[in-house]
Amino acid sequence: MENKNFIRSQLLIIIQLAICFIVIISAFVMKAIGGDIHAAVGTWFFDNYNNSIFTDTAVSPLKFNDNTSLTETSRSFEDSKP
Repeated sequence: MENKNFIRSQLLIIIQLAICFIVIISAFVMKAIGGDIHAAVGTWFFDNYNNSIFTDTAVSPLKFNDNTSLTETSRSFEDSKP
């Protein structure tokens, strides 16, 4: 019985690590590609950054509030040609 639980816990850890690596690699790929996708994801993240499950928003449990808008300019080489 103990061996079965150990294998399940090891499998869970492996699955969690794989998902984390996939998310990290996806973030780096999005950052490398840049453009509209990166700006849209960044804007979505910062728009939803302060959302919480608390229904009383008059007194926020968070001691900070980050109102950020993300804009990105194109780094295309074609745009920089005279």
